[in-house]
Amino acid sequence: MHDAPDLRADLEKLNRLGDRLRARSEALARERQERAEFFQLVPEACVIASAAGMITEANRAACELLGAPPLALIGKPLSVFISLDQRREFRTRLAALAAGERSARWPSVLRPRKGIERAARLNVRAIREPAVAGFCWLLQLD
Repeated sequence: MHDAPDLRADLEKLNRLGDRLRARSEALARERQERAEFFQLVPEACVIASAAGMITEANRAACELLGAPPLALIGKPLSVFISLDQRREFRTRLAALAAGERSARWPSVLRPRKGIERAARLNVRAIREPAVAGFCWLLQLD
């Protein structure tokens, strides 16, 4: 059985460990917030999508380009913003990326929620953790 000094020492160790964990958690939260702010300020249209192509994040430039607010983009397949005649190629390339291709770049036609279709270049890089967790898309008008 522990005596009082041992219990106090153990409690102090636990308190110090708790303090270190709280400090690390706060630091990670700050880093996460800074990353989110930076992502929103990038002047190019950037979209983060799941391995299945569902939008999980979109910056301000992407919202402008695709003609929709962030909440209208989150959870939507990126393919709905691709011209109808380009969707099959988009899905084929997405499958190749999910199968292991690290990055790709190709011309396409974007179909904003409102507005006219526009020629664009899609640049994508796989996000791996260690398997494909999703994709980071850069959407550039031609």
